[in-house]
Amino acid sequence: MIYNFNESLLRGQNGEATVAYTLMRMGYRVTDVRNDSTYQDIDTDLLGQRDNIKTTFEIKTDSYMAKTGNIYFETVSNEEMAVPGCMLKTQADVLLYYPEGLDYMLWIDMPTYREYVMSRQETYRDHSVQNRRRNGNGVSTSLGLIVPASEIEAFDWCHREPLIFPAK
Repeated sequence: MIYNFNESLLRGQNGEATVAYTLMRMGYRVTDVRNDSTYQDIDTDLLGQRDNIKTTFEIKTDSYMAKTGNIYFETVSNEEMAVPGCMLKTQADVLLYYPEGLDYMLWIDMPTYREYVMSRQETYRDHSVQNRRRNGNGVSTSLGLIVPASEIEAFDWCHREPLIFPAK
């Protein structure tokens, strides 16, 4: 199956909006830096501040976790151009992993998560995802590992955070 980049982008943006809204309702002052090239280079979506503590966030919206119980840990974003994957590249403090269709997100300490998964990478199944490029011209391939969410949720550096959905 080849995914459409633009459709995936829209789903991601909707998930990011829900997560950002939840953070604001939790008392964070949120700054969206998704379109700032400095933060794009370090795969960071939001800056948050609460009680004089600053936190950087990377947000991932996953349309399969609700069905599979697995997290996609991207190691290569674009195999054809040798672009490192978000999970290796991000410098965010926290990964907010939103499984579409569920009423929570996983709040994961990103450096600890990365270290844990990479130290055990041979135990996870490799997976590739093909995406039609943004301009529709060609296909790019992302590579990653399939990690059981239940395994990660067993650690104190991961917890479920209920989502607050904006009223329609």
